[in-house]
Amino acid sequence: MTSTSTGKRKDRQSITIETKIEIINKKENEHKSDTELARMYNLDRSTVSNIIRNKQKILDAFKQTGARASKRTRMQKGHFDIVEKAVYRWFSMVRSNNIPVSQDILKQKAQEYHQQFVNAGVDLPANFEAANGWLRRFQERFGIVQRTISGESSSVNVSVVENGRQQLQELLEQYSLENIYNADETGLFFRLGPDKTLASKSDTAKGCKRDKQRLTILFACNATGSCKLKPLVIGKSKRPRCLTNVNLNTLPVQYSSNAKAWMTGEKWKDWLKWFDQQCTEPTLLLADNCPAHVDSTELHLTNVKVHYLPPNTTSHLQPCDSGIIHSFKTHYRKLLVSKWVGEIDNGETITPVNIKEAINLIGEAWENVSQQTIYNCWKKTGILPRPTENQTLDELDNIASDDCNLNNLLQQLKEKDEKMAMTAKEYVDIDNNNIQLWEEPTDETIIQEVLIEEGIQGEIIPSSDDDNDEEERSIITYEEGKKAFGIFKQYIEQLDHATANDISFLNNLMKKAEKERIDKLKQSKLDLYF
Repeated sequence: MTSTSTGKRKDRQSITIETKIEIINKKENEHKSDTELARMYNLDRSTVSNIIRNKQKILDAFKQTGARASKRTRMQKGHFDIVEKAVYRWFSMVRSNNIPVSQDILKQKAQEYHQQFVNAGVDLPANFEAANGWLRRFQERFGIVQRTISGESSSVNVSVVENGRQQLQELLEQYSLENIYNADETGLFFRLGPDKTLASKSDTAKGCKRDKQRLTILFACNATGSCKLKPLVIGKSKRPRCLTNVNLNTLPVQYSSNAKAWMTGEKWKDWLKWFDQQCTEPTLLLADNCPAHVDSTELHLTNVKVHYLPPNTTSHLQPCDSGIIHSFKTHYRKLLVSKWVGEIDNGETITPVNIKEAINLIGEAWENVSQQTIYNCWKKTGILPRPTENQTLDELDNIASDDCNLNNLLQQLKEKDEKMAMTAKEYVDIDNNNIQLWEEPTDETIIQEVLIEEGIQGEIIPSSDDDNDEEERSIITYEEGKKAFGIFKQYIEQLDHATANDISFLNNLMKKAEKERIDKLKQSKLDLYF
């Protein structure tokens, strides 16, 4: 008699891919034995062992078919697998925009992609009719149902928002508020001044093209406001001149780039993997369903569960859209206007900030967004599960007070230059609807991405360097740095409010610089012998 985990062989049963993935994850993350897993899932131990033995095969198949097919029990590819990958990628993109897709359109798109792959030199059968049989199998492989294809109206009524709010409350109850996060992107014209002429529809003001250089920023914070993650800043230049010779780890942000300064599916997945590594407990991440926020199931995140908000409800249910990003932009504009006012007062010419200066301002502005403001914005959405005390007038006035301070600064700037006539609201909101934040793949980019994934075509890295007006940073020698440091330390020692701890902190920084210099000297001597 064959030995099993319970002493009796189980009846033959089908196991979904989803269950197999769960078993693999518990084996790796919770270090369960095969016997324990067999008992948990009411399976033979040999069945569990077989799943673990075929782990890579199961994970590869799951990655190719996607999460929606996880209820299936068999893993198989279609005869036109590469075509189906492209069709499914296109389908996911248009449905994320809530665009209805008929079965006839799916078949037409499959035929178009088949021809494009053939034209690209891919060895595929010449005859491909995308008949009903193929469509049925394609939908089964990718877990697509008719309701998903048809979609629903993009308009959202009150009941949809309220239902979404109630569902979120129930979901959030399963997590500590400290471990519930929201992530969202915004665009920023990081040089733009409050010049009324720059806000006109004709956009004919001289110099506005330069002033409208932009960045995309991803912000994330938890529900209590106690944790604000390092923002992800996406620019156009891979290494702006002003960041030459700069250790990027010293920046208050993570910096990334592509030719359009857009969030993409790959950058989103990279950021999710980074975020997952920061978490040590079960964590919920809320995000909207923009095209760049692609399905993350294939990443097999250890601690983070990503939950996408219902379509067209983010203005009501997303905390970052309920005042957090507005608060950040208010602080950023205050810092920028303060810089300009100071330059004018000192008789200097107003200089546009470069990307490094903008990054430092972004870091400072994000730091200035208070924990109370973040918590208030989460409460404002009504998605928090536990009843909260009524907000006081002071709490509600946080953002209004920031706007008032910015208005005062703008008035000072207007007195020096009458063209600078925007209100705080106009200035803070100027880039809200004028920047595309993510890439919506065209047929050409979808085909190219699939060809790259299949190893048929090498990746093409676009070169983009639109910061030609920025000066390259020169290398500061150790002797120059030490001399400047000594002067700065002497200045700090003169301040009335300086403490011994401040001087100790500075001394430790100098020791770190000296140690790195000595280490480099030792390494250079070693290199002479080899």
